[in-house]
Amino acid sequence: MLLLVLAVAVMFFVAWNIGANNAANVMGISVGSGALSLRRAVVLVFALEICGAVFLGDSVARTVGVGILDSYGMRMIEAISVLFLVGLFITVASYFRVPVSMTQVLVGCVVGYGFATSSVLNVGVVLGVALSWLVSPLLGVVFGFVGYYVVHRWFLSHFSNMHDVGRSFGFFAGLEVVSCALVAFAQGANNIAAAVGVFSGVVPAVSLGSIFGLKLVGGVGIGIGMAVWGYRVIQTISSRIVVMNPAMCFVAQFAAAFVVLFFTFAGMPVSSVHVVVGTVIGVGLISGARTIHWKVIYEIVGSWVFVLPVSAFVSFLFVRGLVVFV
Repeated sequence: MLLLVLAVAVMFFVAWNIGANNAANVMGISVGSGALSLRRAVVLVFALEICGAVFLGDSVARTVGVGILDSYGMRMIEAISVLFLVGLFITVASYFRVPVSMTQVLVGCVVGYGFATSSVLNVGVVLGVALSWLVSPLLGVVFGFVGYYVVHRWFLSHFSNMHDVGRSFGFFAGLEVVSCALVAFAQGANNIAAAVGVFSGVVPAVSLGSIFGLKLVGGVGIGIGMAVWGYRVIQTISSRIVVMNPAMCFVAQFAAAFVVLFFTFAGMPVSSVHVVVGTVIGVGLISGARTIHWKVIYEIVGSWVFVLPVSAFVSFLFVRGLVVFV
């Protein structure tokens, strides 16, 4: 019973950090553009993240829970420890206003656990997940570029005066709410499910009812984390990469939701932050490469390169110490 309470507490801690970092950046597009207030965005995130995790997250949870390691004998205390490390990593990243991938940190920690306990890594699954991290932002760039090209060419270019342009932006600001909801649903189906997936490998320590409860805790934690600490990173993607109008915001979010859901159906944990950075770059390219703040992108991508090996190494050291003392 005590371990289950700890599992709930750690799941909330991780979800709180996902909200403060990942969700804040993804939803920050709509908040930063003024289409949604922070309060309304939090409510939207709270509801849709839970729905995504509960109704569409099982395939991703299985990949993380029993797919990465061929021999998955993770004890409850080890699963709790691995998730705690994930939350700690994201806390540090949020403090320094750096958008990081929760799934990258999570997979890194699980791989580190595998090495520390001499578990057999399923190399094919690990390589597949790593490939999805590379492909997903590139797809984001493509869909963001094509989507905004279509909107700009077939819609915005037909307005000749500022009044009509302003009215069209008002229309897209309304569509932003819809695309924001889709992104929240997609992120819940992928990110929360990935985090809860660590516990799905603990058999039979965690029942199906407990997994469902942890998904609910995850949704609540994400909403609170975004509301309380999300301001630290909420504008990193929404304004520092490229200045966006409502039409660009709508396309970036809608394209991101499509890409994340595609990989969710494939059972691959991907980063919604990675994908949104890609879609924001894609829509920005329509206005010209000079409008994009490439220095910010280099800083973000540079942080991604180090996340997996560093998290795996720290997890390895932590779990080895845990094996000795527990």
